[in-house]
Amino acid sequence: MFFDILKRDLKRKPLTNIIMLLFVVLSVVFISSSVNNLFALFGSLDRYFEKAGIGDYVVFELYGGNVTVRDVVENVEAVKGIRTEEVILSSYKFDTDQAEVHNEAIISCPSQQAYLVFDSKNEKITSVQDGAVYVRQSALDQSGAKVGDLVTLTVQNIPYTFIVKDTLKDALLGIDRANVKFLISDQDYQTIKNEIEKSGAEQETLSYFHLIDFQTDSSDSVKSLEEALSACKKVHNADSREAVRNYYLADMLVVGILVAASFGLILIAVTVLGFTISSTLNREFRQIGILKAIGISNGKIRLIYLVKYLIIAVVGAIVGLVLSFPFGAMMQKDISKSILIENENAVLIGVLCSVFVTCLILAFSLLCTRKVIRFTPMNAFRSGTTGERYRRKNVIRLGTSRISTAILMAANDILSNKRHTALMAFVFFIGMVLLMVLLNTSSTMNSKHMLTDLDADISFDMTIKERNQNPFKYAVVNGRDEVSKDAASIETMLAEEGWQADCIIEPRLTSSVYAKENPRIILQVLCREGVNGSPDMYSYIEGSAPQSKDEIAISYRVAERLGLKIGDRIIINLADDKDNSNAESERIITAIYQDFLLIQWGSVRLYPDKDYNYESLYDVQPASIVFKDNPGTAEIGQRVKQLREKYTDKYIVRTASEQILAWWGDVLDKTNAVEDMLLLVIALINILIAALMELSFLTKERGEIAMLKAIGFKDGTIILWQVLRIGMVLTIATLLAIALADPFGRLTLGGVFHYCGIAKLVFVPNVLKNYIVYPAVIFATTVFGAFLVALGVRKIHSKEINSVE
Repeated sequence: MFFDILKRDLKRKPLTNIIMLLFVVLSVVFISSSVNNLFALFGSLDRYFEKAGIGDYVVFELYGGNVTVRDVVENVEAVKGIRTEEVILSSYKFDTDQAEVHNEAIISCPSQQAYLVFDSKNEKITSVQDGAVYVRQSALDQSGAKVGDLVTLTVQNIPYTFIVKDTLKDALLGIDRANVKFLISDQDYQTIKNEIEKSGAEQETLSYFHLIDFQTDSSDSVKSLEEALSACKKVHNADSREAVRNYYLADMLVVGILVAASFGLILIAVTVLGFTISSTLNREFRQIGILKAIGISNGKIRLIYLVKYLIIAVVGAIVGLVLSFPFGAMMQKDISKSILIENENAVLIGVLCSVFVTCLILAFSLLCTRKVIRFTPMNAFRSGTTGERYRRKNVIRLGTSRISTAILMAANDILSNKRHTALMAFVFFIGMVLLMVLLNTSSTMNSKHMLTDLDADISFDMTIKERNQNPFKYAVVNGRDEVSKDAASIETMLAEEGWQADCIIEPRLTSSVYAKENPRIILQVLCREGVNGSPDMYSYIEGSAPQSKDEIAISYRVAERLGLKIGDRIIINLADDKDNSNAESERIITAIYQDFLLIQWGSVRLYPDKDYNYESLYDVQPASIVFKDNPGTAEIGQRVKQLREKYTDKYIVRTASEQILAWWGDVLDKTNAVEDMLLLVIALINILIAALMELSFLTKERGEIAMLKAIGFKDGTIILWQVLRIGMVLTIATLLAIALADPFGRLTLGGVFHYCGIAKLVFVPNVLKNYIVYPAVIFATTVFGAFLVALGVRKIHSKEINSVE
């Protein structure tokens, strides 16, 4: 009898059971694939670094220094091994990319490698054919190129054309924001090197730098190595292995968003499960009363429901587990282009996630079926009640209202049954707030707020960068003078076009700093200086801008790691005069700012001074242009277009949004992809929720609908009533999600942004997209789903009025 009842119950409500099954499947697919990807990414990085042979510390050294890196580490006992790779600086242009010439490229060959790189099949690259080149996938994607296309590498104005043989995976330079490495044959590399040597010593200095990999006896030894490196002025970049690991934080951010979404889906699933069980028990009071009347215990009755939902949970978990692997592989597709993904425990993690969801559903079912205990055989004879109901149900009276009947009934139902209204609103709210948080994150990353408040940059209108320019031409004692001349030249060029503007160029120098009160902890930082600008043009979260050369602003990351606050004193190892006689100096901290895009570095902002020595130059940012006539977005677009047409061969000109996209690399693309996917998922979930709720309403209110038809209500009015009820609740949930998206986002993603050096996170929404377009799409799809189910009203006849209480 037990299995017969269970079998008939499963067949009697197939649509409800299918919807619950889909919720379980979606929950398992998301939680299993996202957790698997999280473990795969975290676990694979360390194994990837081991396979590639990345040491404990990596240094990029420019040529031409009086004191080299090898000189300063000779007496460092902690260093157990040194591997050096010589690379050539270059610009590149794919034949498919007609407009853009990229400067940030290096050329290497197999015999020069300090560590291993791998091809698209995860095989070690030990040789390259003459005339062929390997390059990372993101560089191809950025230019719309593919394997088999041609690329031109330009060194000292001499072009060399190669065919793209395959993509490579580079543990050190694999992320989109790192310099692009081109791996060519030993013979081709020697040919380019011979041409460089013909150009003279000065050009050789600007054409090479060394990549030096250190093995130390322990991670603690890195501190002594960093201290020794502070004496070398030609260190372009220096990172510990842990810092290199942080390069991949952007990929972790995307996976982290998926994990958060997965738990949101699980919360929705168990909430809907609770509603379904409650509605089922309320509808089946007669069956439960009769079962109790013939002597069946509460435990056995509850077991019928528990087994039913256990079957749904197990089937859903199995289907979800199977689907999670191709779904996870799809989500890993972009990540696997840059790193070696190895996850030996994928099946085990998937099974554990499936078991977790199954157990959670079973536990929640056990909790929700306690209501069975309150039912008695008398409920079967009294229509599910134990006496007369004296509470007035209607909150709004039809006779005193001028609104339409359908709207009044929908509003009255919402106000009368607050528990069901709150439950529906909560389920809709979870999906909407998840979507809102992601939309706010994406819009913030695309906005100028990202530059001013989160990255301590100025609010510029556009950027200009000279094509084929070697930034290391400024890496000389008087390099700042050259930067200042270039800024003045750009201002003159803009004036000739009829536009008055300020041109601010930000060079970044490498240095080391430590707190005056605690010299034991030394940090490698980037020193930021706005040439032709003022410290007052930048944003700070605490304090005020430096007003003299003896004052300094530091990033939140530096302040946190060194335990510094405003008013403390910091020692900076940076030559602040042309003869390099005053390298170490004491400064007082006047401000703290946020620095998001330099996640692997801390940074400090210097007061602009013409006497800075630029031998330790790290890089030079594109020139930031701020027009004095405050043009609108459309006018700025026209000016950018005009400059591109006139100076195609000389300058790369970008709008502010284009420059932000260039700095972020593929992070925004990945975020936008997750955003679109989550929109589809939330829309599907809302359709299922609306369908499930409407099915419950039609079953529960069958007698009431029959009575309305008996007194003359048309099908259209009754359907409108049903749809409006769900639409109103969804509107409430959407408004609540919009209102709470900011605090909810800081609660869920605040830890990730804090890890990136962000202490004060403020979201900047795109009002049209976030608050109008996307909610409208969700609303339309949800109401349409409710409408389709509400069409079932037409099958209810007035003769069924006897089922009303």
